[in-house]
Amino acid sequence: MPASGQKGVLLVLLGMFVLCGAIGIVVFWPGESPKPVEPSVPTSGQPGAAPSQVSDPSLPLPTGDDPAPPSRVQVSAAPGAATSSATVEVTVEQLLGQRRQRLPQVELALRCGPVAVRARTDGSGQATFTLPIVGRQPARLWCGLGGGGDIVLDPASPLRTTLVVTPKVVVQGRVVDAAGNGVADAVVLLLPWTDPDGEPPAPWRVGRSDRDGSFTLGLGQGGRVGAWHATLGPSGMFLVRAGTGGDVPVVPLQLVLLSTAAQVHGIVRSHDDTPVADAEL
Repeated sequence: MPASGQKGVLLVLLGMFVLCGAIGIVVFWPGESPKPVEPSVPTSGQPGAAPSQVSDPSLPLPTGDDPAPPSRVQVSAAPGAATSSATVEVTVEQLLGQRRQRLPQVELALRCGPVAVRARTDGSGQATFTLPIVGRQPARLWCGLGGGGDIVLDPASPLRTTLVVTPKVVVQGRVVDAAGNGVADAVVLLLPWTDPDGEPPAPWRVGRSDRDGSFTLGLGQGGRVGAWHATLGPSGMFLVRAGTGGDVPVVPLQLVLLSTAAQVHGIVRSHDDTPVADAEL
């Protein structure tokens, strides 16, 4: 082959080598990883569970035995203060259609002046508060499932009252472990939208799972539902919306308990995706 022909072939081969190298640099050169797109929770829409089922960070509940309040709560008077006290016995019931049923293992709270205490209903759906007061005093009683009202405490007359929860959404769920097995006797929790005292909402114990891990809750308000177990730890919490206009949606939900500790990182954002400072977690 003439020298000029060999030179042409070499130039072609050199050009192809340079082109392949450039393509390799474009394809394999490390760059910034794409940011994952997180599923969004709609700010409006149909009641019930959010379609994306986005989990909140796990609940910061202690391990060991369930630290729930007892069914009978007695507050002692301060030294030198009045020794008279008033007692109120509360029965918590749920009204579904024309059927009423008592609700065991449900937290409720009583506030009288600066004193605020919580109790949990026993197996018969009842709880008792005893508070030191002087004379008749107004008080506020409310339930973690939603609902409550004003009462009057009187040391001369024990009060018996019934707190009726009218569900605005029904949650039919199951608590399971990481392998998908039903977990019995797990505490079911509700983080409501608002707190009657205007404080940041805290989780309320609103029930327990059955032998197969199943549970059914009628909620009088929307919020986020989760579970906690003394051995397996907490689950995530999931958004549940209350019905409107008399509609009571039924929401299926599966709560998976964490078997090991988890660490969660994130950013608190407003409805327009702006980062929010000083939000309480």
